[in-house]
Amino acid sequence: MTQEHGQSTSAVAREHLLTGAFNTHIDRIESHRITLQPVQKSGSHVHPGAVLGYIVDGAIAFTVEGHSPRMLCPGNVFYEPPGATSHILTMLPIRRRSSLSTR
Repeated sequence: MTQEHGQSTSAVAREHLLTGAFNTHIDRIESHRITLQPVQKSGSHVHPGAVLGYIVDGAIAFTVEGHSPRMLCPGNVFYEPPGATSHILTMLPIRRRSSLSTR
Protein backbone atom coordinates (compact mmCIF):
# COMPACT_ATOMS: atom_id res chain seq x y z
CA MET A 1 0.00 0.00 0.00
CA THR A 2 1.36 3.40 -0.87
CA GLN A 3 1.44 6.19 1.67
CA GLU A 4 -0.11 8.70 -0.75
CA HIS A 5 -3.83 9.14 -0.14
CA GLY A 6 -4.09 5.63 1.34
CA GLN A 7 -4.35 4.08 -2.12
CA SER A 8 -3.33 0.47 -2.67
CA THR A 9 -0.96 -0.48 -5.47
CA SER A 10 -2.48 -3.98 -5.71
CA ALA A 11 -5.57 -4.84 -7.75
CA VAL A 12 -8.96 -4.81 -6.06
CA ALA A 13 -11.00 -7.97 -6.56
CA ARG A 14 -14.74 -7.37 -6.99
CA GLU A 15 -17.42 -10.03 -7.33
CA HIS A 16 -20.88 -8.88 -8.45
CA LEU A 17 -23.50 -10.41 -6.18
CA LEU A 18 -26.86 -8.82 -6.96
CA THR A 19 -28.55 -5.92 -8.73
CA GLY A 20 -31.84 -4.43 -7.54
CA ALA A 21 -33.79 -1.72 -9.36
CA PHE A 22 -35.10 1.09 -7.17
CA ASN A 23 -36.98 3.15 -9.82
CA THR A 24 -37.56 5.93 -7.29
CA HIS A 25 -35.85 8.84 -5.58
CA ILE A 26 -33.81 7.60 -2.62
CA ASP A 27 -33.82 9.89 0.45
CA ARG A 28 -31.59 7.70 2.59
CA ILE A 29 -30.02 4.28 2.95
CA GLU A 30 -29.83 2.40 6.25
CA SER A 31 -27.60 -0.53 7.14
CA HIS A 32 -28.46 -3.00 9.92
CA ARG A 33 -27.02 -6.25 11.26
CA ILE A 34 -29.90 -8.64 11.96
CA THR A 35 -29.23 -11.56 14.29
CA LEU A 36 -31.69 -14.42 14.54
CA GLN A 37 -31.61 -17.28 17.02
CA PRO A 38 -31.55 -20.89 15.71
CA VAL A 39 -34.96 -21.90 14.33
CA GLN A 40 -36.28 -18.34 14.86
CA LYS A 41 -38.84 -17.10 12.32
CA SER A 42 -39.54 -13.52 11.26
CA GLY A 43 -43.20 -13.80 10.40
CA SER A 44 -44.60 -12.13 7.30
CA HIS A 45 -43.58 -8.50 7.06
CA VAL A 46 -43.33 -5.57 4.63
CA HIS A 47 -40.62 -2.90 4.34
CA PRO A 48 -41.51 0.50 2.85
CA GLY A 49 -38.18 0.59 1.01
CA ALA A 50 -36.04 -1.96 -0.81
CA VAL A 51 -33.99 -4.40 1.27
CA LEU A 52 -30.63 -5.81 0.22
CA GLY A 53 -29.31 -8.51 2.54
CA TYR A 54 -26.13 -10.58 2.86
CA ILE A 55 -25.92 -13.83 4.84
CA VAL A 56 -22.87 -13.80 7.13
CA ASP A 57 -23.39 -16.96 9.20
CA GLY A 58 -25.97 -19.72 9.40
CA ALA A 59 -28.63 -20.25 6.77
CA ILE A 60 -32.19 -19.09 6.34
CA ALA A 61 -35.16 -20.48 4.47
CA PHE A 62 -36.52 -17.30 2.90
CA THR A 63 -39.36 -16.28 0.62
CA VAL A 64 -40.63 -13.09 -1.01
CA GLU A 65 -44.25 -12.80 -2.14
CA GLY A 66 -44.73 -14.39 -5.57
CA HIS A 67 -41.50 -16.42 -5.45
CA SER A 68 -40.69 -19.93 -4.25
CA PRO A 69 -38.91 -20.33 -0.90
CA ARG A 70 -35.14 -20.71 -1.15
CA MET A 71 -32.28 -21.55 1.17
CA LEU A 72 -29.72 -18.78 1.68
CA CYS A 73 -26.28 -19.67 3.05
CA PRO A 74 -23.19 -17.63 4.02
CA GLY A 75 -22.12 -15.45 1.11
CA ASN A 76 -25.60 -15.40 -0.49
CA VAL A 77 -27.41 -12.11 -1.04
CA PHE A 78 -31.10 -11.36 -1.34
CA TYR A 79 -33.31 -8.49 -2.49
CA GLU A 80 -36.78 -7.51 -1.33
CA PRO A 81 -38.56 -4.91 -3.51
CA PRO A 82 -40.28 -2.01 -1.70
CA GLY A 83 -43.68 -3.06 -0.36
CA ALA A 84 -43.16 -6.79 -1.00
CA THR A 85 -44.24 -9.23 1.68
CA SER A 86 -41.30 -11.36 2.82
CA HIS A 87 -40.95 -14.13 5.36
CA ILE A 88 -38.01 -15.86 7.02
CA LEU A 89 -39.30 -19.39 7.44
CA THR A 90 -36.47 -20.53 9.73
CA MET A 91 -32.84 -19.82 10.62
CA LEU A 92 -30.43 -22.76 10.71
CA PRO A 93 -27.15 -22.56 12.67
CA ILE A 94 -24.50 -23.83 10.25
CA ARG A 95 -20.83 -22.93 10.45
CA ARG A 96 -19.68 -23.91 6.95
CA ARG A 97 -20.60 -23.08 3.39
CA SER A 98 -23.42 -25.26 2.20
CA SER A 99 -23.65 -26.95 -1.18
CA LEU A 100 -27.28 -25.85 -1.50
CA SER A 101 -27.92 -23.70 -4.55
CA THR A 102 -30.06 -20.59 -4.74
CA ARG A 103 -32.17 -19.26 -7.59
